[in-house]
Formats: sequence, structure tokens, C-alpha cells
Amino acid sequence: MASFGAFIAFLISALSNISVLFVASRWQIARPASDLPPEPFGSAILAGLRYIALSPVLLKVIFRSFWFNVAAISVMALLPLVARDVLQGGPQTFGLLLGAFGAGAVAAAFTAQKIREALPLEVYVAGAFVTYAGATAVLGLSTVLPLSLLASALAGVCWILVQVTFGSTNQVSSPRWVISRSIGIYQTFVFGGNALGSLLWGVIAGGWGTSTSLFVAGALMAAGAGLGLILRIGEPDTSGLDPLSEWVAPTPRVDMVDKSGPILTTITYRIPPENAAEFLDLMVQKRRDRIRDGASRWTLTRDIVDEELWFERFKVATWADAQRLHRRRTVAGGLVIEALRRLHKGDSRPEVHYELVRQPGAPREGNGRVTHLDP
Repeated sequence: MASFGAFIAFLISALSNISVLFVASRWQIARPASDLPPEPFGSAILAGLRYIALSPVLLKVIFRSFWFNVAAISVMALLPLVARDVLQGGPQTFGLLLGAFGAGAVAAAFTAQKIREALPLEVYVAGAFVTYAGATAVLGLSTVLPLSLLASALAGVCWILVQVTFGSTNQVSSPRWVISRSIGIYQTFVFGGNALGSLLWGVIAGGWGTSTSLFVAGALMAAGAGLGLILRIGEPDTSGLDPLSEWVAPTPRVDMVDKSGPILTTITYRIPPENAAEFLDLMVQKRRDRIRDGASRWTLTRDIVDEELWFERFKVATWADAQRLHRRRTVAGGLVIEALRRLHKGDSRPEVHYELVRQPGAPREGNGRVTHLDP
């Protein structure tokens, strides 16, 4: 295509994306039924960021993917310079190198699953990092086209192996209510790493040469292989991420709508002193679950007169947000709640109050409290 000019090459590339737009436009998406209004755009983004910030696995995946993309983009960013300066070639040489990269990526798509099944996750990822680092160094050293084509193909293989692994781990480690936002944030760091890496390797190549830039990128990639020693991801565990739909919203007896708020939730536990230590350990996870699902100003207090009495409190902006928070509960979160119920003293469940916050002097709406027996 280069022989017909850059415009024709880019035009054909642009036209090839029409098929993607066509498929996307005809994709029928089943939308779950909900009696709640759509979540505001800004609040939805903040909810996604909050969930990821409190999810250690997702943070590790995003950081390691960002590291990989900063280093890995060096090959594609500098491939034209490799063709011109290292191999003393032209557009055809660049086309061959890029084609080899693509061929490696396609080959990896057919073999990734078998390789993944044969190796533990961290060994699999570390091997791809190291291989990519070696391929990057070869591209900076080799003046023989066949060897450079092999290195480019290996880089393409490793590119797909790592991108698919991190991308799929991010997806299966996110509950359904936040999965689209999780993917979006993950992709932001992927493309951000590509942009930052392209700038970095271009600056180094301009000042110290193409080969030097590729060597530094390869060293950074090799160092990334060691991240698994301190930021281990482990095999994805999806057993606790399914939604748990046991919560039933109480019917308010005060004059309020979905946008009414703020809503303060108070859960009363009666915990025997001998169970207090276990109760506090469970509350560490409970606090994280509540905040990840949308709660703010979470507190845990103990009555100073009745030592068995504990109060969990948190606030959300509106009654709709309170309902969203409970509907976001997962199987793993439900297990924590069940453990807390077993520690609770008495035949009934811990008592829950949903309270409509009102300032003194504001118009009164009943007593502003709804009592429920399901936290």
C-alpha cells in the first residue's frame, strides 16, 4: 500500500473500521429491568473509580498493564525508525515488520488458551514480559531482516498474550454492576501508557538513537517481569462476584421520592463481648464493601453503657443511591453479612433504620425513619 502513497494506506485503514461500526450498530443489548432512575453520569464515573480504588486485584492489574504498555509500545512507535535507521530499508521494510507483528498477534490468538492452561498465571505473564524484552533488544541490534521479522513476530505474540490476560482478569474480577466502568478505566490506563510510552521512546530515540531507546524499553519490560513477585495477581476467583438479590427495599411511610436525601442508614448489632474481636475483623471487610458500593461517612460505634450494643452507620446522597448500594451486593458480601448475623445476639436479625436527614427548621416529613430487618 505504501507504494500508492500514505493517503491511500490510511484511507483503506479507515474504511476497514466500517465493518466494526456496522456490527456494533446491529448489536442487540438486553437491558436489565430496573425501577430506579438512571445513575447520573458524573456519579457513575466516581462510583467506578471508588470501586477500583478499593479493589486490590484491580489496582494490581491496572498498574501492571500500564507498565507493560509504556514499555511495549516502543516497538510499534519506533518500528518505522528500525526499518529506516537499523535495517536501512524503506516503507516496504516497515510494512513487513508491522505485518510480522500482526501475524504474531494472530497466531497468539489461536494458541493463547493452550499456553495459558499449561502455565501458572504469574509464570505465563513473566515469560511474556521477558520474551518481549528480548524481542525489543533484538530489533535494536539486528541488521538482518529475517531476524528482525522473527523478533517483531515474537513481540506480536507477547503483546496479545499479556493484553488478553490482563484485560480478561480485569473483567472477571469486577462485579456486573461496575464491569463497564471497570473496563473503561482499565482501557484509559492502557491507552495512557501507550501515549506516554510513545512520547518517552521518541524523545530518547531523538536524543540518543533508535537502538538506545529500544534497549531502555527492553530493560523496563524485563524489570516489569519482576512485578509479579511483589504485586501478585493470582488465578482469578469469580465465585463471590455474582449479584445477590435477596435485599428487598422497605416501603417508606414518609413523603419522599427517589431523589430525597441524604439517607443515613443505621444498623444495630448486639454482640457478646467474647465475639467482639471476630466482629471487628468482619467489619474491616464490611466497611470496604459498603464504601465500594457507594456509602460515605461510614462509622462503627459502641455504646458506652451497654457493651454489647454496636452501631454501623453510613450515608448516601439520595434514596435511589441507597437502593443501588444494596442491589450491588455480591455473594462475597452476602457471606460477610451472614457471618455478622451469626455473631448477633438474639432471635431476630440486626435492626436497620433508613433515616431521611433533615436540618432543624426544615419542613417536617413524619419521623423521617424507616425500620427494616435486613442489612
